[in-house]
Amino acid sequence: MKVNEKEIQMTFNTYAKGGSIAAKDFNKVIRAVGLNPTEASAAELKKKAGGGACDFDAFKKVVVPEMEKAKDNVDEIIDSFSVFDQDGSGLIPVTEFRHVLCTMGEALSQEEMAEVMSEVEPADGKIDYREFSNLIFGDE
Repeated sequence: MKVNEKEIQMTFNTYAKGGSIAAKDFNKVIRAVGLNPTEASAAELKKKAGGGACDFDAFKKVVVPEMEKAKDNVDEIIDSFSVFDQDGSGLIPVTEFRHVLCTMGEALSQEEMAEVMSEVEPADGKIDYREFSNLIFGDE
């Protein structure tokens, strides 16, 4: 994923007060720039950025490398979904899709699942998992 530092700066500035973001806003800001870490990963990033309020330079040093890794993460997510793609079509049944998101890794709550489902457009009861992965986690 190509990192656009101007976009990161603009997003950071939206949340910054006096040139820094508050510790309580850190997770919100990393998600606003396009990252989607687990709570544990977000806590680790926050710690690397100093643990409390941080300025843009500290934020950028932590976030840019994570964003550069994001493309690899999209490929891993696609590979994970492909296990359920029995005919190699790039589509998996909505029931399998829901099962994966609600039971694997950091499972989604029913509310989070409803939000995800509002973003996808099933066709004939199936979801294009490549399109979904790029929409949610990628830059396409």
